[in-house]
Amino acid sequence: MDINILDYWKIITTYTNPIHIATQTILYIVLFFFVALILVILLRKIILVKRVHLSLKYLSYCYLIGIPLLSGFFGFKYGLANAVQKDLKTHIDAYTQQMQQHFNSDSTFDITMILAGNKNLSNASPHISTNEAIDLLSEYFYNRYGEVLEQTSKKDGTVNGKISYLFLKITKSKGIAFMIKKGIKNIVSEKVGLGEDVTADLLDTKIDELIKDGLLKKIVVVEIDKVFGSIKSGVLLTLGFILLLCGIEIGIANYKLRKAIQNPIL
Repeated sequence: MDINILDYWKIITTYTNPIHIATQTILYIVLFFFVALILVILLRKIILVKRVHLSLKYLSYCYLIGIPLLSGFFGFKYGLANAVQKDLKTHIDAYTQQMQQHFNSDSTFDITMILAGNKNLSNASPHISTNEAIDLLSEYFYNRYGEVLEQTSKKDGTVNGKISYLFLKITKSKGIAFMIKKGIKNIVSEKVGLGEDVTADLLDTKIDELIKDGLLKKIVVVEIDKVFGSIKSGVLLTLGFILLLCGIEIGIANYKLRKAIQNPIL
């Protein structure tokens, strides 16, 4: 299954509120633009110090216009990612209902068999350490999540199938996969953290509660946060790097001016 730009738009319009996304994006554009504009106005004397070369002088004037416009552009990217992230989490029930049904079916039985096979709970060993249980559960839930996405993504032509395919592609990428596994482990640790050892019966009860408490939705939230968190961090880091380069040039210009004033050429 291939996803084009129209499919992305269909997903966004089906499971989010485009008007809310547009409003939030515009707010961030305005915020980034005016914060940058106020800063360049306050620092204009530092920015517009005399340069040796004429091209650098023109560059300093470009800072006054370019930095606010550039900040507004990055505000658009940050605001769009932030708005889509929030809306996908707000409307999570709309696109995870079918996934949840697939996820819940046989999960408790599968986990019981896995733990029993690893620790022989039904026979000699009546206890399993919490850390071992958490590792086994986290790995199972990650794999089970991938299986569910594969199942629902096979529904070609449906919006639900397309969003499942999109989540599946993201889940299988190495960097995101590591963060999702870590997020799942944190969820499981919080729910199953009962001390050094936990009995098999109590563990089964906790697992059942964990699944029925909407574990799949929590995993989807983890994936959404990791993906869009990475996008927003990338936007801020890129903007910060560009502003740092501008700041270095301005700093060098001010340093050279002070040096020329202190040591005038006779």
